[in-house]
Amino acid sequence: MRILVADDEPFIGDLLAMILKSEGHEVKVVLNGTAALAAFEGNEFDLVITDLSMPEIDGLALAREIKARKPTQKIALLTGSAEESMTQPNVDYILGKPVQVDKLSQLLATLEAQLV
Repeated sequence: MRILVADDEPFIGDLLAMILKSEGHEVKVVLNGTAALAAFEGNEFDLVITDLSMPEIDGLALAREIKARKPTQKIALLTGSAEESMTQPNVDYILGKPVQVDKLSQLLATLEAQLV
């Protein structure tokens, strides 16, 4: 799968990229919402993973803007401040921070099954 990761903490973005690439995914990492929108323009991603709290454009605003451009785009929100069971408009999945590899793998398996 092609995955876009937006997180203003370089360590988190790099860690996610390492995990995702080790599972065979193609990953683009950006450090903010503005860069995520630029990367999204003209590219196809199977999943966008975005941090909730980022400067400039936060994860919820990014999700809203991406869904306005492509309503079917799957979006996962990374958050350390809320329950994974919460729901947010324009967000398909919630991932807690720190990211648990087993939960990330489960999300990817679910998404891959939907893409078949």
